[in-house]
Amino acid sequence: MLRRTQWMVRLVLILGVAIGSVASVSLRGETPAPEASKTELSPSDLWYQDLCAAYLKADWVKFDEQIKIKSKHYYKMDRANRPMALAMQVSAKESRPTWWKNCRSPSPCSFKVRVWQKSFMANFKPSTSLGYQAAAAYDPRTRKLIYLVSWRPAYVDSTDPFDNDKMEEAYGLRIHRAEEYGFTMGNMAELIAWHELGHHCISSTFTIDQIEILYNNHRELYGVLQEFYADMAALYHASSPGRRMTLLLRAQGLILREEDGYHNRAALAIGNLLLSEWMANPEKWPSVHFPGTIPTGKTFERSLLIYVYRHIAKTWTVEEDIQLRKLLKSWIARSGKKAFTSKGVFSLLNRQSFHALDLADIDKGYKTKREAWLKEKLKKIIADKRADDPKLYAAALKNRTNEKKPKYQRDYEKRLAEARKKRAEKAGVPSSSTYIGKWEFSTGGKAFGHLEKYRFSG
Repeated sequence: MLRRTQWMVRLVLILGVAIGSVASVSLRGETPAPEASKTELSPSDLWYQDLCAAYLKADWVKFDEQIKIKSKHYYKMDRANRPMALAMQVSAKESRPTWWKNCRSPSPCSFKVRVWQKSFMANFKPSTSLGYQAAAAYDPRTRKLIYLVSWRPAYVDSTDPFDNDKMEEAYGLRIHRAEEYGFTMGNMAELIAWHELGHHCISSTFTIDQIEILYNNHRELYGVLQEFYADMAALYHASSPGRRMTLLLRAQGLILREEDGYHNRAALAIGNLLLSEWMANPEKWPSVHFPGTIPTGKTFERSLLIYVYRHIAKTWTVEEDIQLRKLLKSWIARSGKKAFTSKGVFSLLNRQSFHALDLADIDKGYKTKREAWLKEKLKKIIADKRADDPKLYAAALKNRTNEKKPKYQRDYEKRLAEARKKRAEKAGVPSSSTYIGKWEFSTGGKAFGHLEKYRFSG
């Protein structure tokens, strides 16, 4: 009996010591230190972080410095990040090709460019205009118009912060959250340059006879298709901040001008293309935010798109940026030419369709199906708690109603309407030659009216 009692006392003492030891550790808050390899990044992984940061900011000087020492780190870095490192390098080469320096030339010049895997000769004319493409001459050998593109070269590659007040006064242009995103004047200039080169790429495809048919019989459709492919070129070829800036620029246009005009119909087409991916696979796009309330009324599609564009997070990742480029490139390769052959019907990624024109409710049937799909997906996103707080949508809607067209823009639209009226009055008047700026060319006896119709601005 005594031995049993002694044994129990010893057991209690042992348990007491053990419990006391655990309690003392818990009270002090001491926990085993994690392994150094799990908390500390290797020099090669730090190199990758620096490469990503330079890429997302379009800091090409820093990016090139990192690429120069790539061989030292590539095979030592995390294997999972290697594809992204290569993809960023490809993206950088397409955003800043060797001929890019010509885009900031203070004098007219011609240089060979490559857009959407198509090479052609670009004719650049510096100007104080924000950007445009126009016909400059006619080549009777090829029966094609020769085009020029123009923008402000002083803004190209500028690291000055984007100045909303200055740009609104000069061009009636404001970019939402520009300061928050850290956008520069160079970001704006590159999206304009790639946009105009996108116009150039499409325009140079057609002969003068085809252009005449397009303008005389399908002017509205051709106008929307031009803006669609120009914006797609900017979204694909521009830098990461240039891509996000393009989306915000189009969101602003949809707010101020609603759904009319070539730019806005093109913006809605691209927006629906992106939403068909983002809303089908929201887990792949963590920086893309969705409203916590389903927009109501006839402008559901437009309101949803504006909210999504204007709430893309600053934490936009390299993975998302590369995914976006792949999405655009894949669509162009698969369906890029079909929009012309299908008379303006765009095939989206969710088996829905979008028609370039909204005249006579031509897009009404497609729109009904698109909106039903979008509402279904948005309800699921809200149910999965993937959407934003509903109060954010109410606040965003209130802010939008307070955004008015700047005076410069109202004056410009008035002058544009008057110019269109005068051109309509002169339609059908024969003319064997026509002018734009200081350029003159013969149309071979064909009547084209004013060459302004071959101009695409912004």
